[in-house]
Parts: sequence; structure tokens; C-alpha cells
Amino acid sequence: MRKAFLWSSVCLLLVIISPSLFGQTLSKDSVDVSLLNREAGATTLLTATFVLSDTLRPDGAIELTFPPGFDVSNVKIAGSSRINGGFRVQVQGQTVRLLRQGRGRTLPPGEKVDVKIATVVNPKTAATPQSLKLRVSGSGRSTYELRGGVVISRKKAVGGHEQ
Repeated sequence: MRKAFLWSSVCLLLVIISPSLFGQTLSKDSVDVSLLNREAGATTLLTATFVLSDTLRPDGAIELTFPPGFDVSNVKIAGSSRINGGFRVQVQGQTVRLLRQGRGRTLPPGEKVDVKIATVVNPKTAATPQSLKLRVSGSGRSTYELRGGVVISRKKAVGGHEQ
């Protein structure tokens, strides 16, 4: 009985802490893209998480180019939980450019960062996974690109299950 309780406790502990210990790790050539709402046609918050391949200075820029079908024309707000100093947002066609405003710290290569972009509208119809292009410039020496997949659901989720 005591062994069963101990084993159950260990299993429960592993379930609780394993996402932080064994979570997906990002390589320097990838970007993890997540949408708060994946429903076709929905307005959503997009989060892109990636590892810097080069230094990102306080006057650097991050540019995201969305696949056809996404509507980014109303994007006005962007932020980050890991990049301080704020952004100025510029939108041109399918590209959202986030310009650091000269404040905040210089971020070294290898640092995991994220950007969050509000009021992105998903394509009106579901499609096969699409690729979002992320471009970083900020060291004055180099610019590099990463790509991440985006999946849009066919219909509205009901009770946690996609229809």
C-alpha cells in the first residue's frame, strides 16, 4: 500500500514538472508560432518564440511576414515578455515590422525571446500548414530569417473539440 502511494506521488510530480523540464527546445534556426485562437476568420493574438542567432540591440528590428490570407492591416499593438523597451509597429502589406525604440537592454546571441502581436485576423478558410517568415536585424552586421508553421482550424471549437 505504501509503495503504491509513493509510486503515485512520484508519477504525479513528474506530470506536474515534466513540461518545464522536458518541454520543446528551440534551435537557433526555428521559430515556434502559436495563435491564441486558431479558428478560421477569427481575430487572434500571435506569439512567436525564437532563439537569437545574433545580438539584438535596442535599436534593432523584428519583421514578420504573414502568408496570404492573414489580415494584419489593423495590427497596432505588439509586445514581449522577454524584450524590454517597447516597440513601434509598422504594417506594410503582409509584413509587420517591430522597431525597438532605443530603450531596453541589448540581447545576446542564444537568448530565447518572444514577440506578441495583437489583432491578427486568421484566413477565412482553413488550409494546410502555412509558413510565417520572421526576420531579425539588430546588430548592424547581419540580418537573418527563420520560418515557423501556422495551422488554422476548419471550424469553431466546441467543448474543447474541433468540429
